[in-house]
Amino acid sequence: MKYFFTILILLLGFVLLSCSGDKSPESFNTRGGADRDNDYEALGTFLTNVYSVEKIEMSDSSAAIVPPLILDGLYFYLATVNGSVALVKERSAKWAITLPDSQYVVAGMCADSDKNLYLVTNKGEIISFDKKGKKRWSYLHPVVRDSNFIFDALLAQKDGILVSAEPGLLFKLSLAGKKMWEFNHKHWTVRTFAADAVGNIAFPSTQNDFEKADTIYFISSGGKVKWKKAFAKTRILKNPVIYKNLIVYPASYMLGDTRLYLLIALDTTGKQVWRKELNIMPEYISCGHDRVYLLAFNSGYGETMSGIFAYDMKGNLQWKLYTGNKVPAPLLVSEENIAFLGTKGNTAGVFFLNNNGTLYHSVSLSDAPLFSHKPFVLNVPAVAFMGSEKLFILKIDDTAIDRCLGKKKNGCKKQPFLS
Repeated sequence: MKYFFTILILLLGFVLLSCSGDKSPESFNTRGGADRDNDYEALGTFLTNVYSVEKIEMSDSSAAIVPPLILDGLYFYLATVNGSVALVKERSAKWAITLPDSQYVVAGMCADSDKNLYLVTNKGEIISFDKKGKKRWSYLHPVVRDSNFIFDALLAQKDGILVSAEPGLLFKLSLAGKKMWEFNHKHWTVRTFAADAVGNIAFPSTQNDFEKADTIYFISSGGKVKWKKAFAKTRILKNPVIYKNLIVYPASYMLGDTRLYLLIALDTTGKQVWRKELNIMPEYISCGHDRVYLLAFNSGYGETMSGIFAYDMKGNLQWKLYTGNKVPAPLLVSEENIAFLGTKGNTAGVFFLNNNGTLYHSVSLSDAPLFSHKPFVLNVPAVAFMGSEKLFILKIDDTAIDRCLGKKKNGCKKQPFLS
């Protein structure tokens, strides 16, 4: 009997430890994480019932300028058009500050495991704040100081922050704001880049010219080029996504006067695993369920059409779905469903597919207030959008009855964020 109680105590201890919430992620990044794969399976299954609009209580009511950075629980960082930066819990700002010298955030933000925030402003300044709103440091690269650079979304790693300033510059700062290394590639990225689980970076460099070669670089977290792969007379169209052992990205090339499209998958040694010829322009890549999901778009003279294609890890087509909607953002992947925003004329809605590609539900947003068409995912989990003229969150939620009945379980209670 005593052995029974010993085993029971050990099992209870294991359960409590697994639910304690003490283990923090190494970093917080946009688009599903540092791998940019739009995979939210770990959060559960997206809610699908109704939409709700929630005003955020803070003095600056201007719209969000970039999608919020979602943290643990109900917390997220927010940056506004008028230059405010705030830590918000659910609908209320815990603190808000105004950036100096009329600065405002120009690219996606990131945070480290201690929830220290990192952002880049219109003057090229990288600024870090702690989770209580105190400025930690700022950094201005000497080349960026006197030039008009375009910044990609920042990417946080365990030991530092990656910054891409277009054209031609990738550099890494330590968490204390010191430059660790830089890489000059002379060309343009496609507005974001990805990192794998050990910190290697898949970085595209495009010359925006079909007569020249675009390149994918694979760079270690220490700034060393592990390999590069050039594609003659080919343009990389969008950022690469990393999923398990695959680096996947869309590309295009010219055959005579005809533009053709590709979906390419490399492994982490740079070897091509598979390549798909497409007859529709690839737009965004998402991953999950051991699949690669491609969202493609036909913008020809006929009716607007978007295509969704699901491939297994070997590149075999599993299913495809066509819709008459324009889909302006990547698919979002959860445990049991896939969500996307669709627009057609003056109408809009969020559509839900099951894992087999069957469209089974939609939530109309046609009578919603004006909102940004850049979706993000709250930890509920819920697909959400920010207001485009006023400061609010529009989210796909449970009904009030479902919430009262506790239809969705919230899992383990997290530790206080600011403890």
